Amino acid sequence: GYHLTHDEVAELMGEARAQGFKRFKVKVGHPELAWDLTRLEAVQGAVGKDAVLMVDSNEAWSPKEAIRRLHAYKDAGFTPYWVEDPCLRDDFTGLREIRDACPFTLVNSGEYLDLHGKRQLLEARGADILNIHGRIGDAQRAIWLAGDHGLQISLGNTAFNFGAAIAAAVPGGAW
Repeated sequence: GYHLTHDEVAELMGEARAQGFKRFKVKVGHPELAWDLTRLEAVQGAVGKDAVLMVDSNEAWSPKEAIRRLHAYKDAGFTPYWVEDPCLRDDFTGLREIRDACPFTLVNSGEYLDLHGKRQLLEARGADILNIHGRIGDAQRAIWLAGDHGLQISLGNTAFNFGAAIAAAVPGGAW
């Protein structure tokens, strides 16, 4: 979050790297692009160039701004594996536009949508990775839905032990 300084985030991520973590999600979406770039630089410096970075803007951008930011990140030497929630969750057309304009990163979305919304998201081809959470039955149906569309899943806002067990147990549950 923004409440931590760049140095504090770098220290936290560096400690995680020392513990064996290799993938790191970085909160972005600050009103100033330079702030985001400084944050990414601090994290990359702490975890190394071989680490996988993902970014999460928490719906901070319009599709046009998301495209602009992702290209700016890439031009600055940061190509995130995924961008999570780059625009409003139900802007299925916008999410598709981001996917089409930024083929160098994957769009991870759907976390806060109900099952009907997740189906709409996938039918609009607005995500590369379906983010799921919630009750076990709904999560299971979302996993099947993702599988029907050939997508990976990620688990958002899930208790670590529970999320790790699901991710290890389902096809496409790499995250």
